[in-house]
This record gives sequence, C-alpha cells and structure tokens, in this order.
Amino acid sequence: KKGKKANSKPDKASSKGASEDGKESKDANSRSLRGLQNLGNTCFLNSMLQCLSRSSPFSEELIDLSKEGVEGLAATLADVLQELRGQGKVVTPKKLVNQITSKCPWYKRGQQQDAHELLRTLLDLVSDERTVAEKSAAKGEKKAQANSPEEPSGMCQKIIWSNFRGKLVSSVLCWKCRKVAVKFDPFLDLSLEVPDAGRKVGCMGVVAEAATTREAVSSRKANKRKESSEEEEEGAASSEHEEGPQEIDMLLKRKSQDEAWGVKWCKADLSEGSAVVESIVADSFLDRWNLKNRSAGKSHNVIHVGDRISRVRIPLGGRVIEDAASIVDTFWTEVKLGVYVLRSSASRRSRNTASGDDGDQEGEAANNGKDEQDDEEPADIEAEAASAFAALPPDLQTVFRGDATVGSQEHQLSDCFKKFTEVEALHDNLRPIYQCEACEKQSSSTKPRSFASRRVWLSPCLPSLLTLQLKRFRLCGSKLLKRSDTVTLPKTLDLSEFTMNQAQFQQLRPHLSTDSCDEMPGKDEESTRYEIYGVCVHIGKSLTSGHYIAYVNAGPSLAKENWHYISDAEVRKCSRQDALGAEAYVVFYRREGVQATAPCGSDDESDMTADESN
Repeated sequence: KKGKKANSKPDKASSKGASEDGKESKDANSRSLRGLQNLGNTCFLNSMLQCLSRSSPFSEELIDLSKEGVEGLAATLADVLQELRGQGKVVTPKKLVNQITSKCPWYKRGQQQDAHELLRTLLDLVSDERTVAEKSAAKGEKKAQANSPEEPSGMCQKIIWSNFRGKLVSSVLCWKCRKVAVKFDPFLDLSLEVPDAGRKVGCMGVVAEAATTREAVSSRKANKRKESSEEEEEGAASSEHEEGPQEIDMLLKRKSQDEAWGVKWCKADLSEGSAVVESIVADSFLDRWNLKNRSAGKSHNVIHVGDRISRVRIPLGGRVIEDAASIVDTFWTEVKLGVYVLRSSASRRSRNTASGDDGDQEGEAANNGKDEQDDEEPADIEAEAASAFAALPPDLQTVFRGDATVGSQEHQLSDCFKKFTEVEALHDNLRPIYQCEACEKQSSSTKPRSFASRRVWLSPCLPSLLTLQLKRFRLCGSKLLKRSDTVTLPKTLDLSEFTMNQAQFQQLRPHLSTDSCDEMPGKDEESTRYEIYGVCVHIGKSLTSGHYIAYVNAGPSLAKENWHYISDAEVRKCSRQDALGAEAYVVFYRREGVQATAPCGSDDESDMTADESN
C-alpha cells in the first residue's frame, strides 16, 4: 500500500530520485536505478524486485539465460531485472504481475501481501520453468526421467540453487538412548526469530518457564472435566465466544500416488459442502507429517482432527479448488498440494467430542489416545534434563549444554542467529513426543516416545547469496501483529560461529544413529563472511496493511558502494547507515569473494566509501 514513508525515509537533501509520476530522474547519482510503478498495493513485489535486481550474480545469470532461450515467467522476470538496471522512466511490471496472479490467484491485485512469501513463490515459479532446448528434449522422451533430489530439474532451478541454496545440519539427541540423529536440510532462505527479552534457556534446551508451564498444565488437568461439561452444555453456541477461524497454508508432497495421504473425511460435513478431517490414519503420510512438525516445534503446521480444508492449490498450473467434493478428489489424484486449513479451537473441540456415527473406530481410538495423554501428569522436565545431561559423554555435553539469556529488546543480528542455533528441548506441554528409531528397535512398544534436544547449525555448504527473514509477525488470535524490536544489522556478517566444521562433526560421529548421514557436505575452507547489499523494510503495524520499501547497494561491493532508498517509483540517494538502521524485514547478504557486477553508471557515481560509519 502506498502509505506513510516517515521514519524509514532518508533526508530529502541527500538526493532527488525518480518522481512518482514516472519522469526520468535528473540526479546523476541515481541514473543506474529506476523505480517501479505501484499497480495497486504491489509495493511488496516492487521491494523484492529491487533487491533481486542487485542480487548478482543471480540476476546476470537469469538475464543471460533468457537471451539463450527461456520463456514464461522466468523470461518476464529477467526482462524486469534488466530494465531496472538501465536508464529511463519508471518500470511498469504489469506483465509480471499478470503472470504471477494467473499462476497464483491469491496474489490478486489490490491486496497487501507478505513480501517474503512472494519472494519464495517467485523463485519457486522460476524454478519450474524450462528452457526452449529442455522443452524440445522432453518432447522426444517417451517418459520423463525423475531427477535426484540433489539434482536441479533444469537450468532455471540450477541458477537459483547455485546462488541461494545452502544446507542446514539438524541434530536431535534422544535423552533415553543418547543417540544423535543427523540430517542435512536444504534451504533457499533462513527465517530468524527475534528473541524475547528476558528469555532464559537452561540445560538441554529447557526454557526457564517450564515450571510455570507444568503448574498451568496441572491446573488445566484438574479443571478438565468441568470445562468439558460446560462445553457440552454450550453446544454450538460456544463458537460465538471463540476467536475467529485462522486459515493456515502449507505445501504437502508425498512420494507417489502409491503413498496414501492418510486422511479420512467426515461424511456429514461433506454432504453440507465442507471438507473436514475426521481422522488421520496411523503411519500414513499425514501422521508422519504431524510427528515431524511436532518434533521440530512447528505445531502450527500440524493437521488436526476437526480441521476444515477450505481450498487446495495444485502447484503445477496454479489451479485453486474450493469445492469440497473436488478437494477430496485431489487427495486421490495429486502428489503435491498447497493446502489451506481453516481452524478454530471451537471446531476442534466439537469434532473431538462428536460421536462416531459412521463407525470409524480408528479415529475414535486416536482421540481416546490423545485424551489419555492429556490425563498424564506433566513431567519434571528440568530434573529429567539434568539427569540426561549428567549421563552424556563430555563431547555431547559440549554440544547440547544450552544455557542462554536474552536481556533487552535491542538485538544484534547475531542474537537472532544464536536463537536459531540454540539447543531446544522437544516436548508437548512437558510430555515426551520424540519418536527415536534407535529406541523403537529395542522396545516392545510400537511407538515409544521420549524427550529429546534439537540443535541446528549451518553447514559449510553456504550459498553465494544469503537471504534472511526476520520473523516480526506473530499470530495473535486471528490477527498477525508486528514486533518492532530493534535488530542492528552489520555491514559484514561472519557466520563461522554458527557453522559446523568438520572437527565438530567428527565429535558427533561416534554417537550417530544408524539412519543418520555420516558425511557432511561442504569444505571448511569456504568463506563464512558476507556483506550486505539489500534490505526490505515493512512500515506499519500489521502484515495485512502498511507499506514496503527497499534499500539497495547499486555498487559492486561495500568497498565501492552506492546506496539508494526506493519506495515504488521514488528513488533517493541515501547512506549505508540509513539502510543498516532501518526496521528490516528481509535482508540480503553476498558472500565475500563472489563476483558482483556493477550496473551501468555506478562506477562513476559511487561517492560512498567503506570508511563510512557502519
């Protein structure tokens, strides 16, 4: 939305850039930069396009590929990036907007959207594009050959992977058997939480508030029967006092059509035009999906009994389906689905207490199992953690010790990385949830659960371009509210403290579970130092309103920098300090040693030096 630009706007005296009416800039220092026309609340897209245009070498490689022969959205994006590097009037990205909304209708014009989500969607759409040569070769093949997960599907995806893709080292320590499960997860960007002031993490990643949580859980247990009775008396009228339903979207992908999704639908709701989850089959895709997300602390991604699937999106073609019967059909035919879950606490309670009129004893047993778990007294997790920690060998104690404190609401970016890589205890309301494969092989129980600790590092396989999202928005009821904590950005970022090296990995090897990866990708000699080149800022209090702007360095590096503030069509010269002091939402860093090409005119125009205050 073209709204207020105060607070994040540099002094007008610093420079005059492109005007809102689209006239060519008269400032020689801004000749290499062009603004973007706002086509109706498209500032979220414009800010990302400005940062991508400076994402060298990605932008140059995509432009070169379009000249060699690529069509569709990838070619249109390349044209926009090239236009932004030229001289002239304000760029109008109408064709690109039309292609995005055609493939992804939820990005319809006139609505404010999340800039970070748009960036992910845009790169995903470009990854799916094929060059003219690739399309021609595919026509000659009788059957398409499946690519390895580690092999890009085409040149467009190869360009994105070679610039933005890195890997995380994820390790989970079982408190019972003391085995560590390690896997390497690819990423195109990192989402970093802004730490809470006063938050304390103790031994094995147990948060200091665990005792208070245990008292609260025990209190809820004592009042459970009373609350249940009141809910039954209130019946359908209780929903009037609940918070509004929340729609959560997630992307699900099973291996093939032979692998069952594992969802059973409520027939009564289907007859009324709603696709509601009645039960989830044990050991199915969705059962494993839920377990994985609970173990990773991503409870918002768990699909519950009673959730309503409001619509689904088929990624190939971007078709959106809202009819309940058609939604059910797609779960039979599609391998990859974008699923939109409409959820409220009232609908979950009513679904969990509903009688099994259709004789689905499997779903009833699952609900009873959950009730039995809720009846269990929460564990003294601090004592369990201390006991488990004392039994660890010294090298594992070093890795999973924990102990961290956050003191204020003013943070360095390194504090967000410390939060991202800190030890985290895995539990659900102080009850064990981790399913350890090593314990399962030695137990008579089919699904033994235990407490565990999780820790994540960056692997040495770091990307050339590092994109960071600061998670400023939190779900509060049905609203996404914004945190405005100060996070100071460094001009140069050293990730060595948060990157696992080969020596550290060798410490874990004797304790790895049999299903763990035993070789770490990447080499220690690769640089872990980055320098900033772009910042996307959200101005406003809510994700659904406000305005996005961008700060970009049009120079080839910090040694010869040329910073600008860009708000849609408005372009102004600014200092590096303006960019570093802004309320960043998405930050772009380039690894030192990666060659960046300066746009036309920036060499002569750069008058900012590396000696400027950071």
